[in-house]
Parts: sequence; structure tokens; C-alpha cells
Amino acid sequence: MKFDFSEYPNNSKGFKEFCINSLQNSYKIYKLRLENIIQEYSETNVHDFRVSSQRFIAILSMIYHFFPSPYNKRIRKSAKKHLNSLSRLRDIQVMGIFVGKLKIQFPILFEFFNYINNLEYQLINTNKVYFRNVKTFEIEDDIFHLIRALKYDFNHIDHNFDDLKSYILLEYRLLLKQLELVNIEDTDTIHKLRIKNKKFRYLVETTQPIFKKAKKICKILSTQQNKMGAIQDVSVLIKEINSYLANNPNLSQEFNPVIEYLKNYQKSLILDFDKSSVILKNLTYFDINED
Repeated sequence: MKFDFSEYPNNSKGFKEFCINSLQNSYKIYKLRLENIIQEYSETNVHDFRVSSQRFIAILSMIYHFFPSPYNKRIRKSAKKHLNSLSRLRDIQVMGIFVGKLKIQFPILFEFFNYINNLEYQLINTNKVYFRNVKTFEIEDDIFHLIRALKYDFNHIDHNFDDLKSYILLEYRLLLKQLELVNIEDTDTIHKLRIKNKKFRYLVETTQPIFKKAKKICKILSTQQNKMGAIQDVSVLIKEINSYLANNPNLSQEFNPVIEYLKNYQKSLILDFDKSSVILKNLTYFDINED
């Protein structure tokens, strides 16, 4: 990996400066997005907050690997809590879009579509209350003390950009190991790879100020993440339908063609992913292993 050292000197001081600047810039955006969602809970603000949260957590995780501070752990715990509060809503909204397109083909889905819409309405109201009670200053003290710790409390730790390269390459090898464990007959193995792929993507993204080929790699990782995400979305939808049918067993037979359709559709998604997933082994083409 060839890093660009035009902005930061290639030494431990430069690496620490890179970490601090990355943290400050990411937190600035995260805080703004959090303030936006508190002031106005909208689809756009929810999306922007989710993205900024994932990037903020990735920066924190990368820094923690080199400078393990308890302040970092507390900040990540808070950020993950806010992000996780939106996970169920995200799943429901994806289901709603998908079912909305299918209900003409399968009229039995009209009632299920209303069920999904009601769930979405309830979750939106719950999340509005949740974020109204969030205080943006809650982690500011920890941010202040984390930055102070990075500046003064870790002078005995002499990490540098070569250590960052080693860390990224290690995570890449772990990604490839997870890829080897994928069984296309078992969607859980694909989901586990998706989680690993996502974390690695955000790790690589943190290096964009110094690694010019990060965007190319992240684009590939994002494409694979989306393909695996589509597979997982179908699994979640089938699970939700089965939960719905547990309370409406009289509809089970009528839903059989829907579930069969979804399983066949998922198989096509899996085959498409299986054909393209080999590209994850070829990220070396973008010099990720280059000295």
C-alpha cells in the first residue's frame, strides 16, 4: 500500500496527527447529523445519521486498535446504541418498498403491506421520542478527554503508518478467511461475510486522506455489500412473513406461493453474488499488498 504523505509526516507524530484529525472531522459531521435528527426526524436525516454513525464508529475502532482508551469505548457504545435504535426501522422500510412492488402480483400481500406500514408508523413514533431525549453533549466530555489522551497520554506508544498498513492487511486476510467459509446453501454464512466486508470497507474508507486508491477498493466492497445485503433482506422478509403467519395461520396456504417466489428470487441473488464474489480475492489488483 502506498500512502501519500504530503499532508502528514511519515512518522509516529504524523500518524497520531492523522488519527486526531480523522476523529475531529468525523465527530463534527456525526454531531451535526445527530442534531439534525433530533430537530427534525425525517427519512433524509435518518439516512444521513446512519451513514455518519457508521463512519464515526469506524474511525473510533481504528484508533482504539492503536490507542486503547476507555473514553473511546464509551463513545462507541453510545454511538452504536443510537445507530442500533434505527436498525429495525430500516428493515421494515426495506420490506415495505419490496412488498409494495409485489402486492399487485400477489394480492394476498395487501394485508401484510398494511401490517408493515403500521409497524413503520409505530417505529417512527418510537424513534422520534427516543431521539428527542438524546442530548448531544452526552459524549462531548469523552471526546475532549479522548483527544487529550491521544495528544499526551500515549507518548510511550510509538505507532506509525506502517502499523496501519499491517492492520489493514491483517483485516483483509480475515475477510478472505470469512469468504472461504461461505456456503451458498447457508445464507447465514453470507450474512457473516457481509458484516466482515462492511467493517473492512469502513476501515479502508478511514484512510482516504492518505490512501488514494481507497475509493476504488471501497466501491468494490460497497457493491459486494449491497449484493449480500439484498440476500439478507429477503431472509429478513421471509422471517417477518412467518412471524405474521404465526398470528394468522389461516393465511398460511395462501402465502405459500409468495414464500416460494421469495426463495427462488433469493437463489438468483445468491448465484449472482457467487459469480462476482471472487473479486474480493483480487483487491491486490489495487495494490493493497504493495509495499
